[in-house]
Order: sequence, then C-alpha cells, then structure tokens
Amino acid sequence: DAFPYVDLAPTGRAKCMQCRESIEKNAARVAVEREIDTGALQTKGAGYLHPGCAAEYIEAAGQLTLEDLIIGIRKHTTALSAEEIDPVIAQIG
Repeated sequence: DAFPYVDLAPTGRAKCMQCRESIEKNAARVAVEREIDTGALQTKGAGYLHPGCAAEYIEAAGQLTLEDLIIGIRKHTTALSAEEIDPVIAQIG
C-alpha cells in the first residue's frame, strides 16, 4: 500500500496513534506509514489516525506537511470515492 490513504476500519480494534482511542468499525481512518519494532527487526507498516487527530499527529511527527498528507490521501485512496473522501479531508483541516 502507498501511504497516506483513507479507508473504513474493518474492525473496531485499531487505535488512533494520536489520542489512543479505538477507531470504530466502519469509521473513516487515515493510514500513515510508521516504523514497527518487532524486537529483532524494524519494519514499516500502517498506523491509523482519526481524521480529527491527523493534523496534530502529522505536525508533531514532522514527517510530512498537512498539504502533503491531503495530496497523498487524494492520490492513494482507492477504496473510497472522491465524494466519500472530501468529508474526511474536511475533518483533517
């Protein structure tokens, strides 16, 4: 998967990396690339954010700008239509 993108949470198990609250099943979530340390090795994978938490997380992480996040979401989100993505982007800021 190319990051960042938006999808709908298939379960209610994922937690937002910013606020640590669960992301409800079928709720929109923003996926960004993160480092995952498994002890013996480091790999990259998806980390999830509530749309309303994404701007604060991106700013704190310093990995990409808010503009780059939004451009990336529009470019990499394939599971949702533009009409479904626009309200999520509005929540981001």
